[in-house]
Amino acid sequence: MKLALVILTGLIAMTAITGGLMLIANPEGTATGLSLSVLENTPFHSFRIPGIILSLLVGGVNFIALLFMILKQKQQYDLSLAGGLILCGWILAQVIILLVFHWLQILYFTIGLFVILLSQAIKGKWMA
Repeated sequence: MKLALVILTGLIAMTAITGGLMLIANPEGTATGLSLSVLENTPFHSFRIPGIILSLLVGGVNFIALLFMILKQKQQYDLSLAGGLILCGWILAQVIILLVFHWLQILYFTIGLFVILLSQAIKGKWMA
């Protein structure tokens, strides 16, 4: 279970940081195949701010959780739990704000749920 949690947390960190940096570098969204039209009913005029949030919040928290797991720090499962919750919140916010739905949202929301469940199970919250 611990290895699965490390792999999933690493995947989230890597893809969130990479995706966020791509949005920051190309705020028009063309490099990622996104259209600015999806931002029409949002407070954003480009993908730069969402990219910063994705990189720092989603990617950053999961990266720190990954480091804490590798270094076997006491708060490792609290951070991985936070990372899973932040990822799920990010996906829910996308669906609610953008009113756009993509299969990757299902995939990443599911990964976030697995991270939450694994973090709790390993920490012993749901063990008998």
